[in-house]
Amino acid sequence: MVGRPVKRLLLSAACLAIALAGCTDHSADEKSVRAVVNQFAAEHGPRACDLLTHDALTQIYGGEHPEKAREQCMAASNRFRGAPIEITNVHWTDDTTAKVSATAPSGKPGYTVTVVKFGSRWRIDGIAKQ
Repeated sequence: MVGRPVKRLLLSAACLAIALAGCTDHSADEKSVRAVVNQFAAEHGPRACDLLTHDALTQIYGGEHPEKAREQCMAASNRFRGAPIEITNVHWTDDTTAKVSATAPSGKPGYTVTVVKFGSRWRIDGIAKQ
């Protein structure tokens, strides 16, 4: 027969195990997520198009086909002007998706950048003005 203090200890250990099961250390991925968002903001040429997923390309540049949207991105890239940003928060939706809050150094405007992981690479999947 198990005593009351032992039952409490076992119950506490079980609750802790369940709570920790949902916790993931995102520190290495967070560096990559921050880097891709900062790279995109700083770009002033066609490399910015490479940092976007197919869905983001079609969302931002239109069209039904990612190839056409990429062509439009490349054509627009000579007008890109990189600018510094400040990342204020990274919120993990799951292990392969993060929502990044970013602002210009002045604090305005603000953006939410959705970043997704494909294999070992992180790419921007959407940008929304706050």
